Amino acid sequence: PLFLAAGNGHHKVVKVLLEEGRQDPDMTDEHDRTPLSWAAGRGHTGVVKLLLARKDVNPDSKDDKNWTPLSWAAGNGHTKVVLKLLLADSKASVNLPDTEGRTPLSWAAAGGHSAVTEILLSDGQANADLADNKGHTPLLWAAREGHRAV
Repeated sequence: PLFLAAGNGHHKVVKVLLEEGRQDPDMTDEHDRTPLSWAAGRGHTGVVKLLLARKDVNPDSKDDKNWTPLSWAAGNGHTKVVLKLLLADSKASVNLPDTEGRTPLSWAAAGGHSAVTEILLSDGQANADLADNKGHTPLLWAAREGHRAV
């Protein structure tokens, strides 16, 4: 129930499930995704905020492809989740590579998400020169996909 509620943005249901304490808020599904990963990837700000407020939720949890909640949010262009929640107080690490060696910045740049790219670069923590397993940098991904703004 927690996965479905978190992934579909049902803030009140997630709150009740967390208060009951019968479900592990950092549990993983068959692809090692957590409720935080699902909520972040779909841009559900209220649910992400609820989950990040807990000490038993890992903001850098990795799924079976080593995508983190930040990777999912950045790759899908969810500015509010990235800016206000996952990066606040340095909760999430910005340079964690996935199994392809790609970082959240790489996915944001390739997706043409210029606002997310700007956020990730603004604090100076994201390394714009990190190349993936094929040697592609975020700039190369943006150029390859034709995203001038990025």
